Amino acid sequence: MTSTLKVAILALENARAFDLAVPYEVLDAVRLPDGRRPYELLLCALEPAVPGQRLTARGWEERGVLRDSHTVIVPGRPVDGEPVSPDVVLALQRAVHTGKRIAALSTGTFVLAEAGLLDGVPVAAHWSLAKELVRRHPSVQVRPDALFVDSGSIVTSAGASAGLDLCLHLVQRDFGAEVATRAARQLLLPLQRPGGQAPFAVPDHPMLPGTSRFADLLTWIDDNLSADLSLYAMAERCGLNVRTLSRQFPRDIGVTPQEWVTQARIGRARELLASTDLPVEGVAKAAGFSSLSNFRARFRQVVGLTPKAYRASFHDR
Repeated sequence: MTSTLKVAILALENARAFDLAVPYEVLDAVRLPDGRRPYELLLCALEPAVPGQRLTARGWEERGVLRDSHTVIVPGRPVDGEPVSPDVVLALQRAVHTGKRIAALSTGTFVLAEAGLLDGVPVAAHWSLAKELVRRHPSVQVRPDALFVDSGSIVTSAGASAGLDLCLHLVQRDFGAEVATRAARQLLLPLQRPGGQAPFAVPDHPMLPGTSRFADLLTWIDDNLSADLSLYAMAERCGLNVRTLSRQFPRDIGVTPQEWVTQARIGRARELLASTDLPVEGVAKAAGFSSLSNFRARFRQVVGLTPKAYRASFHDR
């Protein structure tokens, strides 16, 4: 007979209400074949040490909440807010060192990184915050396209709704696919969403200063996506030879000229798929792709969906 798994949900200061609700909604919907609830959920609120002082996690330690829990869930909170209290950091460090499974929802990953628990650990992060997480904590291995990442004792999700994916994954890991599938059906959710974050992410074209030596070239590329954008054509446009362009462009921009062109063309195709009724063939031509097959292959490689599936999800009807 399977024993009940205790799950502690940490109500940190300024925790996102959605992140606090998600584990309750998902884990409370789980039923074993005999009808039993396999999870015991406990909301752990912070307590004031002394009136007027910052909230602390002393109560968790005194009552042994984290010590007796199988899983500890850390919700997201504003990344630009004050750091979590030292008591919270210490409690999380003890939980990890005693073998507890830690699940961070959305920006809860930043909390674990602040506690020094993610050095060398692969994690998920929302596409808009992945670079900031790496900037603050260079030793963290961010997988920016993943909805969630299971690193064993630490599981992280990318953003708000990705917490649903993470919690269903925990159920599948704990009790198998059949139990998790029944919970997903009860919640009207897929057990696993196809693809990652790529379909949702805003194309990452960095803002460059007007004085950049390649500013005019980049503007020309965006205005002429159907033109010949070979290395030779781009080099000729900015008065350089191919070798010099190939060396200097990545140094200034961060990607090769060909990668920039592909990003620009995929970005234009996404705009057209979402805002027009052009057939896919017309979108491919307008975005500058040489063939429909090449467009479909590149689009799926970058975005994670076929052009048709992307339009079905994001068209502004």
